Amino acid sequence: MNYEQFEQDLKFNLLNHNAKKLIYKLAEAPYRFISFLSPLNFKIKLEQAFYRSQENKYYKFLSNCSVNIFSESGYEIAESRVSVTKSSADNLDEKIIESARFTFAFKDEENKKYYFIKQRKRDVFSANEAIKVWDKFKNDVELAKQSFADYKIIGLLWFVDSEFRNNQQYYNSGSLVENELDINISAKYGFELFKDFELYEKWIEIELHLDKFKRQNYTDFLEFPNLDKDPEALEALIELSETAWEKLNSPTPVYMAVRSAIFNEADENSNLFKALKLRDIKANMVDEDELKLVLMKLQSK
Repeated sequence: MNYEQFEQDLKFNLLNHNAKKLIYKLAEAPYRFISFLSPLNFKIKLEQAFYRSQENKYYKFLSNCSVNIFSESGYEIAESRVSVTKSSADNLDEKIIESARFTFAFKDEENKKYYFIKQRKRDVFSANEAIKVWDKFKNDVELAKQSFADYKIIGLLWFVDSEFRNNQQYYNSGSLVENELDINISAKYGFELFKDFELYEKWIEIELHLDKFKRQNYTDFLEFPNLDKDPEALEALIELSETAWEKLNSPTPVYMAVRSAIFNEADENSNLFKALKLRDIKANMVDEDELKLVLMKLQSK
């Protein structure tokens, strides 16, 4: 992938629908950002949630990049969730379903190999946390083997950020090769995931693109949307269900706090008041083209 395409795709993932999603969260679950027991105010907690979301989208994008690398190299991308139906230990007549979810999976049909990858941001776990993570991963991989008994199963716990290796020694000592069961489990850091497939140069290229992106566009995805003026936020307010709209405008203290923190209630051009007008117009206008024209005029003010 060339840098221009990489930048376009990453910007789309990081910048698209941010304002809209925040409006929906505020209307449906404002209590997530307001706590009388927290030393942080509403706006700070909302911004914290936004930045966490941006980081999660960033790592999700990296996951998609890795999937594309394997897909373009001839591997068949597979379902990342496996389920096995078993008899209950307490009641043999009762059936239970055990499931495991991986970040992504792919297979080499010719060599009857199935790869299951669990992605983690970085290896900064405490010793006890690392044990729990590793045991859970091994159990999930063993469940995958039960689901795909005819394949050799390779489980790879992948830490995207290769700079942090707190538990590398533990994971290496716990790496598992069970020849009889055709299971192989190990931990990989950064480009190591791709090394055994002779694809590490493709991941290094992604890392170089990331470095360039952060140098050139770093502030783009850190900018918290101005929900009082952002056109996308206005669109979300117009599209809110009647129930959500009534909640947002209710005299309930939590929603009063939301409106006070997010919208300028002294400004008639606030998105909140624009949405009030536009929702009324939308409810009473039949002609769709005329409605779009009116919406465009009001949104441009």
